Amino acid sequence: MRQSHSILSRSCHVLIALACLAIGGCGPDSKLDLTTDAGRRMQYRNPKDRDNWLSPAQTAELIRTRPDLQLLFVGTVEDYRQGHLPRSMLIPVTGLRMTLDDRTQNSLYPAVNKGRKPSRKRTLLVYCWWNGCDCPTVPTYTELARRVLRERGYRDVYSLEGGMRAWKAADLPYETGEPAPSVHKPETGE
Repeated sequence: MRQSHSILSRSCHVLIALACLAIGGCGPDSKLDLTTDAGRRMQYRNPKDRDNWLSPAQTAELIRTRPDLQLLFVGTVEDYRQGHLPRSMLIPVTGLRMTLDDRTQNSLYPAVNKGRKPSRKRTLLVYCWWNGCDCPTVPTYTELARRVLRERGYRDVYSLEGGMRAWKAADLPYETGEPAPSVHKPETGE
């Protein structure tokens, strides 16, 4: 049993290495600090998706200097409740493609989004809660959202490295709260 586990483990490592070679994002990079979650994740990112990742301090500066910056939280509603940047839209990554493709006004979470959805003509900061993961090859919601946005022609996209966990750890201001439901309860005819 122990030998089969060892063979399986080596097979997994080989498959991961082959997958990394296929996406072109696993070469060693001497600039990366592989002791951090961000460094380990950057090592495995597709080279097309390595640009425009900002630290919390850089993100705060971007928000301060770009009042027209669009902020997009792509985590879950539960994550949004724990903390989000002021003025953020809330479009969970699971509904991002559908929301972007819909030619009508965004009807998700009307109290939060007020019909807004990301514009290709303006700079966008996309971020999530950034749940910890021992495997850096598993993408965060932000990384998944960046893929969707790139597919849909968004070019000026920045992301918060470490997400809201890093933002809160840096003791930067944020909001908490409950988004309004996206679907109204049907009225009963009593």
